[in-house]
Amino acid sequence: MLYTKQVWVYLLFISLCPLSPGYSQTSSAFNILISRYGDGKLEKAKSSLDQLAWKGDKTASKKLLDQFLNSGSYKEDVLILAQHLKISLDPSQKSQLISQINAEIASSSDQFKIRSLQHSLEAVQSGNPIEIYDGGGHYPMRILDVNQDGIADMILFVRVYFGPTPGYYMYALQDGKYQYLLDNSGDFMEILTNPEGMVFRYEIRVIDQAEPVIMENIVFNAKQKTFSLGPKLYYPSQIQIPKSFQEPVASQLLARSELRSAPLVDDTTKNPEEYSIEARTRCLRGNVVADLGLPSKVMVLAEEGDWALVAVSPEANIQETSMRHGMDDFHRVDGEYKTGRKTAPYLCGWIPQKDLKK
Repeated sequence: MLYTKQVWVYLLFISLCPLSPGYSQTSSAFNILISRYGDGKLEKAKSSLDQLAWKGDKTASKKLLDQFLNSGSYKEDVLILAQHLKISLDPSQKSQLISQINAEIASSSDQFKIRSLQHSLEAVQSGNPIEIYDGGGHYPMRILDVNQDGIADMILFVRVYFGPTPGYYMYALQDGKYQYLLDNSGDFMEILTNPEGMVFRYEIRVIDQAEPVIMENIVFNAKQKTFSLGPKLYYPSQIQIPKSFQEPVASQLLARSELRSAPLVDDTTKNPEEYSIEARTRCLRGNVVADLGLPSKVMVLAEEGDWALVAVSPEANIQETSMRHGMDDFHRVDGEYKTGRKTAPYLCGWIPQKDLKK
């Protein structure tokens, strides 16, 4: 999906800077990288999610459950949703769900998925509740009415990932069905509004300190009432923040270049293990996080002296990068894990301005 300059400004700026209520840069710009789960950000995000909570009565809850069931959603989630709504499946819904589960078991070769389906089948047949993880109350399941029109737009189920670390499995209402949108270990950092709708910032949790920071941007288009995944940003935790940002400008490389965590040349060779000890994103060498070849398109976010802070396009000729995150090496399709990312990231860092086309 193509994004307008206005949306690019918004998404990239908020992903690299904490914002005041007026969305202006603060003096503590980039504290989100130093203490990403501090500064009250999580509490503010949770408060925003609380305000977007769907408020449906029993009749609306039954309709929602039926719509979710008919969306072909992950079968265990149908049962979890019923428990969350405090309603029971009626006989026809039970029969429909059992038929769906048996059909998926027969067609699947994924043993993890088959075991999960069998567990769901036993729960449907026995009527026993499924244990719902909520991280001690810190990770509640949520149903959101994003534009407050009485319709449940997003359903957020809690999952436990590698670590173990909690996160959300997200469905969004698209074309009358609840469709899988995104899932990963992590949490919502900010929920922000703009003239075109809303942006949900979701940070993937860092397991290994040598991993990069990942910020997912979930975009809600208020006019079309649709959800999409905006630019996903990778950037080193030690990245140097510019004194000011500019409106992002599309450009491309004139020559091979090196993406760095700061606007200075450091090619010191280090043992990769040192980065884990120092609690900062691993580099290829010195402060180099990626080697870039031609052709490579970028978005210029800021300029300082002879350097430019850029977001490197996912389609760029990235010859090598140290920015890899174990929680972004897979995605789901129809409930099954598939190797590879759901969406490719933009790599953020500094390059010399002489390497850019003006």
